[in-house]
Amino acid sequence: MVLVRRYVRNAGANVARVVASTLVALLLPPILIGALPRSSYNTWLLVLQLAAYVGYLELGVQSAMSRFIAHGAELDRIEDQSRAISSALFLMTAVAVVGMFASLGLAGAMPHLFADIPPDLHGDTRVAVFLVGVSVATGLPAAVLSGAYMGLRRYEVPAAILIVGKLIGAALVAAAALVTASMRLMAVSMTVANLATHAALWMVYERSRFRVPLGRSWISWPSVRAVLVHCASLQIWTLGTILVSGLDLTIVGIWDFQAVAYFAIAAVAVSFVGQLQGSVVAVLMPEAAALHARRAQEALGRMLIRFTRYGTLVLLAAGLPLFLGAELLLTLWVGADFADHASTLLRVLLVANTIRLVSLPYATMLVGVGEHGRVWLSPIVGGVINAAVSVAATMAYGAIGAALGTLSGGIVETGMHLAYNLPRTNALRVSPRQLLLGGMLRPALILTPLLPLLALAATRRLDLGAWWVTGGALFLGVCAAGYLAWRIVLEPEERTLVTRFLRSMRQIPLM
Repeated sequence: MVLVRRYVRNAGANVARVVASTLVALLLPPILIGALPRSSYNTWLLVLQLAAYVGYLELGVQSAMSRFIAHGAELDRIEDQSRAISSALFLMTAVAVVGMFASLGLAGAMPHLFADIPPDLHGDTRVAVFLVGVSVATGLPAAVLSGAYMGLRRYEVPAAILIVGKLIGAALVAAAALVTASMRLMAVSMTVANLATHAALWMVYERSRFRVPLGRSWISWPSVRAVLVHCASLQIWTLGTILVSGLDLTIVGIWDFQAVAYFAIAAVAVSFVGQLQGSVVAVLMPEAAALHARRAQEALGRMLIRFTRYGTLVLLAAGLPLFLGAELLLTLWVGADFADHASTLLRVLLVANTIRLVSLPYATMLVGVGEHGRVWLSPIVGGVINAAVSVAATMAYGAIGAALGTLSGGIVETGMHLAYNLPRTNALRVSPRQLLLGGMLRPALILTPLLPLLALAATRRLDLGAWWVTGGALFLGVCAAGYLAWRIVLEPEERTLVTRFLRSMRQIPLM
C-alpha cells in the first residue's frame, strides 16, 4: 500500500507538470500567432528547435541520478549517493560550458541553415538562438538535482519549481510578443525565466531535508567515470531521439519553411498525449532500480507488462479525441487555416507516436535495471530510417513527408524492441509474446467499437456538425470502449482498487 501511495503521489506530480505544459502549449501559440507575422512565428519556432539541441547535452544524467540515488537508498549507501551526485555536478558544469559555445555556433549557422528566413530577421534570430541556448545550457547541472529528487521519490519538489518557472516564462514571452513583437525581447524573457528556475532549484535543494550531501570533497574520478559510462550508453538512445523527433521541424524548415507553423502545431497537439503517458511511466525508473537491487526478476517482468498496458491505455484514451476531432479542435484552438493544413499532419503524427511510445515502459525500465546499453541497435536503426524517410519524403511531398518518416521509424523501433531487444534483456523475465498480447494489444481492444468513426476521420469525412448522427455514434462507441476497458483491459484487483479510490473521493468534504 505504501508503494501505491508513493506511486500515486509521484505520478500526480508528473501529471501536474504535464497540465502546466499543456496550459502553456494551449494558450501561448494563439497569442504568438496573432501578435507576430507568420514568417516571424515560423522563425521563432526554429529558434526554439535549435536551442533545444543544447538540451541534448544533458546526456541522460537526470535518469542516471534517479537510478544511482534510488539504488543507493535501497542499499543504504549514503556515501555512494554523495559521490555520484557531486561527481555528476562536476561533469555537467563542464558540459554546460560546452553548451554555451555550441549555442554560439548554432546562432551563427541559423540564417545559413534556413534560407527562407527573411534577411531582416537574421540579427534577432542570432541573438535569440544564443540567449535561449545559453539558458538551456545553464540548466544542465540543475538536471542532476532533479534526478536526485526522483531517485529519492520526491518528484513533487522539482515539479513545483518547474511548473512555476514554465508559467512565468510563458507569461513573459507572451507579454513581449504582444507589446513589442520583438523576437529579441521574447528570447530575453525566456532566458530570464529559465535562469530564475534553475537558481530556485539550487536554493530549494540546499535547504531541503531530503537532500543528499554534496561538495567538492565527494568528487572522485571513479564516480565521474561511472556516471560517464552510464550516460555514454544512454547516448545511443539520445541519438535515436534526435533522429526520431529532434530533426523533423528542422527538416521542414529547410525544405518547406511555410509549413513550419502547421507542423509545429500538430506536433505540439500530439505531444500532450506523449507527456501524459510519460508522467505515468517516468516513476518506473527508481522502482525498477529498487527491485533490481533485490534481484526480483519475476516482479520486474510483471511490472513491465502491467505498466505497458497502463501506458497503452493512456495513449489510446488521450489520443482518440484528437484523432476524431482534429479539425474542430484545431479550429477552436488556432483557427480554420491551421485546421485545414495541420489536421492530416496531426493524425499521422498521432499514430506514429502511439506506435513508438507503447514501448516506453520497456525503455524506461531498461535504464532502471542498467541494461539500456545492451539494446542500442533499435533506436539507431529506427532513428536512421526515420531521418532518411523524412528528408526524402519532405523534399518530394512537403511537411507530410516528415510525419511519414516518424511513422516508419516508430514501426521499426517498436518491432525491434519486441523481436530483438526483449529476448536479450536478462533482468526482465517476460517473453515478446506476453508483452505484445498482454501489454500492447489487449488495451487496443477499446478501438474496435470506434473503427468506423476512425476510418471516416482518417479520410476527413467525419461530419461533427451532424451532431444527432455523429454524436449518437460517438456516444455508443465511447460507452462500448469504456466497457471493454473496464471489463477486459483492467484486472479484477485493479477494478477493485479504482472502485475504492472513487468511493474514498466521494467521502472527501468539499468545504
